[in-house]
Amino acid sequence: MTYQLNLLCGCTIDYERGRMLDARGVTFCPLHAAAPLMLEACKMAELLFVSIFDVYDVDTKNTVRKLRAAIAAAEPKEVE
Repeated sequence: MTYQLNLLCGCTIDYERGRMLDARGVTFCPLHAAAPLMLEACKMAELLFVSIFDVYDVDTKNTVRKLRAAIAAAEPKEVE
């Protein structure tokens, strides 16, 4: 018997009781589906800001700092 778990964000997980979960049973909400693309956009924007604009300007420095924080938060963490 297949069950469905509806998460608060809008993602759904289809699973069978007693079976290991895998990615085939996950339907991502729009935000989670777009997350990998948003991460790549942040990386590109950070590269552009650093290479084109004067990073000593306070507004640009703050923008780069926010982009780097968003990238760091979204990158997978290594387990020791």
